[in-house]
Amino acid sequence: DDVYLGDNLFSMSRLDLEGRSTAIRWGTLVFNVLLGGVMSYMHRAVRTCEASPSNALQDWDYAFSYYTGSLAESDFPVGGYLLYNLVQLYSEVFGTTQKDQESPINTEILEFFVDSRNQIADNQCDELDGLQRIMGLLVVPLIQGCLKAVYAMDLEDDSRQITQGEAAAFSSAMIPILGGLCGSKGNAQIVYNDLSPGNGPSGSFEVVKGAFEHSYDCLGITCADVGGIVSYDGTYHKRAEACKNVQPVKGAGEYPSKGSGNNSSSSPKTTNSSTEKTNTGLALGITFGILFTFLIGIGIRCLLVRSKRRSRQNTPGPEKGLEDKTDDPELI
Repeated sequence: DDVYLGDNLFSMSRLDLEGRSTAIRWGTLVFNVLLGGVMSYMHRAVRTCEASPSNALQDWDYAFSYYTGSLAESDFPVGGYLLYNLVQLYSEVFGTTQKDQESPINTEILEFFVDSRNQIADNQCDELDGLQRIMGLLVVPLIQGCLKAVYAMDLEDDSRQITQGEAAAFSSAMIPILGGLCGSKGNAQIVYNDLSPGNGPSGSFEVVKGAFEHSYDCLGITCADVGGIVSYDGTYHKRAEACKNVQPVKGAGEYPSKGSGNNSSSSPKTTNSSTEKTNTGLALGITFGILFTFLIGIGIRCLLVRSKRRSRQNTPGPEKGLEDKTDDPELI
């Protein structure tokens, strides 16, 4: 339950079962798949490229598989369940792409995977540049996850354990990156103070947002890569704008992703009305379905009972005097 990130204690015991299960679910994707899978295999492929190109190619394919999964082009939910999907969902929430369009981050990362694999196959290891840029793009959904969670807790009074669990999972991955890779212990400490288990409900969205924005240059990413939290009308939520006056892409927010941190008051009334009608129709359909099934069951039961009665009536009775045949001396 307790994990030390540098000098900071990350105590998952401050979350209940729902919060811990949420932290485990997102933490598995972040630590096992992203950090332990994609990034680890990419770095190893670069290190072993010259000495063992075949092993480097294998590691590169492993990294690609961890990133996309086997459902990257499926319709549900949006490209499977791994990092490709996570980037797609958060790109919609943060206004950097439209629904049903590939995120610019995914496009850039996939192009890098393909181009670099060709270079490794041709033993052009010295031409593997751009890795730092891709490593920065890989942590963009982690930053967005932190921002979405702290926005909900600070500005929407969402103190649910599921929200705190998300904040704990994403921030626990970003704290060592900010403190180690970027050498900014101050920004790492801010994220810890405001998003670690038990601290989320009292965290400040603007403080956390500022800490991340001061680290964009170090990570090799931009304000346009991260974006801001958009509403259903395609504009940013108040105080959740992207830095440097970056605007959402045209058409962003038209179909906001579920769980994007927007409360019900920010949704259009037509959407709520449509949802209510759908739920009412569904309830009526289920009710009539149950009633119809019940009536059919009664009818079938009545038919079975009548059939059994007819069967008994048509069955011939015992022949007269049959019981007395056992008393015949010739049969004994």
